Amino acid sequence: MALALTVQGDDLSMKFSALVHEDIPANRLVCFGGLGSVPDRDPDTVYLRLAREEELPDLVATGPLTAGETVTVEIKGSPYWTVEAAEDIWAGTLVTTAEDGRLQIFKDGVQYIGYSTHSAKAGELVTFVRKPGLRWGAFASGGLQVAAAEVETESAKTTKKSKAKKKG
Repeated sequence: MALALTVQGDDLSMKFSALVHEDIPANRLVCFGGLGSVPDRDPDTVYLRLAREEELPDLVATGPLTAGETVTVEIKGSPYWTVEAAEDIWAGTLVTTAEDGRLQIFKDGVQYIGYSTHSAKAGELVTFVRKPGLRWGAFASGGLQVAAAEVETESAKTTKKSKAKKKG
């Protein structure tokens, strides 16, 4: 079993096992598969999945992960991660999660996840410092309520699909 993940944290060092829910390429942002994101999940198992657009990631894959594989997650405490750029990234700019767990420039969403330390072209690796935050305008415009409603709607869809599979 190859070690393929690291987690950011302060003075943390620990390891645990997790089940990979879907194929995850190397250098992609990863989230834990919580309620509603992994159908028919076992409550005693930690699941890993690709981070979705504008989602706050939990991990970064340092090697490719295969669906169904059990991997060891190691928390190392690094404040920076290296991820594949989804688009051209400028040095020193705020960034957020893009489709398929890649990195994109933070434009007008609600949440950013850090800032780039150098420029990179789409498809290249870019290092960013983890420093999550919220766009101030999201508070005034009601963007946080809209984002919460979208998450709730997506979760309800996933739950309905899971229940329909169980019946069928």
